[in-house]
Parts: sequence; C-alpha cells; structure tokens
Amino acid sequence: MKTVQVNHLLLLSFFLSIFACKPATQLQVIKPAAINLPDHINALATIDRSKPSSGFVDVLEGGVTGESIHQDRNGRRRALEVLTATLTRTPRFKVIDTGLEYTGSETGSTFNTPLPWDEIEHICQKFGADAVIAIEKFDSNNFRDVTSRKRKTKDKDGKEIEETVFDAKQTVEVNLGWRIYDPSTKTIIDEVDVTDSGSDSETGRKSDKEARENLDDPRQVTYRVSETAGRKYAERIAPIWITVSRRYYKKTKGSYQEAMAKAGRLFETDNWEGAVDIWQNILSSADADVELKGMASYNMAVACEKRGLLQAALDWAQKSYGEYGNKKGRNYVSTIRNRIQDQEILEQQLKQRT
Repeated sequence: MKTVQVNHLLLLSFFLSIFACKPATQLQVIKPAAINLPDHINALATIDRSKPSSGFVDVLEGGVTGESIHQDRNGRRRALEVLTATLTRTPRFKVIDTGLEYTGSETGSTFNTPLPWDEIEHICQKFGADAVIAIEKFDSNNFRDVTSRKRKTKDKDGKEIEETVFDAKQTVEVNLGWRIYDPSTKTIIDEVDVTDSGSDSETGRKSDKEARENLDDPRQVTYRVSETAGRKYAERIAPIWITVSRRYYKKTKGSYQEAMAKAGRLFETDNWEGAVDIWQNILSSADADVELKGMASYNMAVACEKRGLLQAALDWAQKSYGEYGNKKGRNYVSTIRNRIQDQEILEQQLKQRT
C-alpha cells in the first residue's frame, strides 16, 4: 500500500475542500529568474563535468550506499536534459546542448578545480555561446528502512485479530553542483551546491521483504529528483514561462443563479467581454447582495489578470475583499501584488529583448 506524507495529504484535502465548487482557468505567466546574469550573455552552452574520474570508486560507493548501476550517470543526464528543456521556455537565452562530457572530481561528489579558460573559450567559439553552464558534481545515496507494528483487523468471519505489518521507507538524496563560466570576464558568475531528496513508503502484510519489494525502483526516484533539480536551476538563472491556475465563481443561489452560470460558460469559452458585462451588471444592481458582489468583483480581478491588466486586477481584488468582505479576495490581492513586483523585475531582466 502506497503512503504519502500526512501533512501533504492534509494540505491537499484542505485545498480541495476550499475549491471543490469553483472552476478554474489557466494562464501563462513568466516567472522571473532568481538571479540576474550579465546582459552580454544571450546564448548558453551546457556540458556535463560531473563524471567521476575513478570508475572503481564509483562502483565501490554504489555497493556501500545501495546505488543501482548507472544510477548517478543517468541521474546527472536527466538533470542536464531537464535544465536544457526548461531553458527552451525562456525568452532570455538561447540554449545549446553540446553533449560534451568531462571528468570531474575522483568520486564525482565534490567540486573539482574550474575548467581552464582556454577550454571554456573553445566551447563557446565552437557552439556559438557566450557562457557555459556545467553540472560539476552529482552524487546520490539510497536509504531504506523497514519497521514492524501490530494492528487490529478482522478475519473473513468477522472476528477481530491482531496481525503484524511491515512498513518500508525509502529516501534518495541527490547532491549536485552547478557552475556558469563567463569567458569574456574570466569569472565564474554562479556556483551553487544543492541537495534534494525524494521518498516513498510501502506496507507489506507478509514480510519485511514484501514491503521492500513494493518500494519504487530507487533509480526512478533518483531520476525524478534529478529532473526537479534541473528545472529549479533553470528557474534560478532564467525567466521561465509557467502555467498558473486561477479559481473563479460560477455557482450561486437566488435570482442570479443563471446569470452567474452563463457568465462562467462565457468565460470558459474566452468570451471575456460577455462574462464581464454580466458581472458588472450584478455589481451595479441594487438587489444583488454583498456576497454576490464580492464574487463578481473577484471574477473581474481574474478576468483582468487573464488579459494582462495587473493593476486593474489588483483594484478589483481589493474591492472584492475591502468593500464586500470576500476572504478569497484578500489572498488574491497578495498574489497580484507579487505578480506586479515580478513584472518590474522581468522588465529589467528582459530589457533590450522585447
């Protein structure tokens, strides 16, 4: 039986209960990078420099920590592949997958001395790049543990019995490091050392062996964690297009039930003007109650954000909460304010490229 972290499950249930009755619309937004790379860098070449220089040490470590054969090799490739794929979604850079592989430190688990600048310059000249992104180290470790416990259950005759069950948990830790080489200034403009982990749990009724065998293949867990690491680093250095979801109101009670439903249908088919007309009619109507006007104002905010009118979206979200007491509007105000701040950052990151 697959289990998940309890706090994650409770959080998911909480959000599902909040939004169960409201439909959602999706929109594409650009998430700004966490750091600013120099303006003269427009094309990035990717390389793998995390291959251990000692194959014997790599095999030995695999036996000690439970790593599967080629787990690290394929894991670092996944990280680099997802980094490259994610960077194709940025308007900031052109990314070139060179396919080049260099040996790193002896075990591949520590940073080696930087590559010579003449080698970096050669890579940039060959592939038409302004800088080089290198995955400089990669190391994964698997940990498995099985515990037993007693639980009460019923047999086929309905009689209560006590049985022993076995709980297996697996954790995979991935440690990797990135560098960006800028040959024009001969500086390493970014160097990060990150550790991510993934886990899963299973229960076996017959034996601890059954519980262990039910766990995911550790290689697959490693690959998932590696993919996440690659995506995170891409988002660190480049503005990336992402998809976000916004909930809106479609259902209500009373005389405006059909009007809200119709506005929702119009909004779902991108007839924003038709939906907005209905919501504005509700807002100007004397017989619409405060709760309904709060919903209509909230929907107006969503419609404005959908069209890229962030200040108007903020105004409507503030009105939804401030004038009509819609609690969701308060959270939406924070969301829109963050987007406005992100937009200001993006204007700097994307200047001269619009």
